[in-house]
Amino acid sequence: MSRAGQRSPSKTPVVIGGILLAVLMAGGLIALNAFGDGGGVLTAGLAQPGATLGSAGAPVTMEEFSDFQCPFCGQFARQTSGKIIDEYVKTGKVRFVYRHFAFIGQESIWAGQAAECAGSQNRFWEYHDKLFASQAGENRGAFSRENLKRFARELGLDAGRFDRCLDNNETLERVRQDTEEGMSRQVRSTPTFFINDDPLLGALPYENFKTAIDRQLPR
Repeated sequence: MSRAGQRSPSKTPVVIGGILLAVLMAGGLIALNAFGDGGGVLTAGLAQPGATLGSAGAPVTMEEFSDFQCPFCGQFARQTSGKIIDEYVKTGKVRFVYRHFAFIGQESIWAGQAAECAGSQNRFWEYHDKLFASQAGENRGAFSRENLKRFARELGLDAGRFDRCLDNNETLERVRQDTEEGMSRQVRSTPTFFINDDPLLGALPYENFKTAIDRQLPR
């Protein structure tokens, strides 16, 4: 993990892909869930692929590959994403897609699963925000299964349904699928963004995202 600067992305060792896949395989994979994609101006929940915000017809698609334990991903979520949503997503210019790149450790995988379980109750984005607000170091228990269940209760989710989803690994395949997709697209750090397939790395200032998005908008 890089700690050289506040805006530096979290680095992925080359061997991490194999380690992650081994962890996921040990956890037991299940069949991929079928997700529907909403087309409203501000839609949330599980989509194929990724959880989305914005219109399906937006001229720009912005994908984020992220790990809920990554401090720089948390920085982006707390400081920058809201500005992008207000200026570009709510105005129909950008469709934002969240993709998992759960590489830091087991708690990253559990947190990704938990977010998708919340998404099955159409509460992905609220849970997403709760996770990033609750970061407390990497692999130190902040995202234990017990805490993840507590977060769901604090947000008023159906606790029984959430617990079954998490305990039965119902969304593990989704986390695995996103992470493999990131590897296939040469993601090596988090957060990594693709803006209409053009890569942008790190928790950069808002102005960098604005420039990259405006470049893709039709003239």
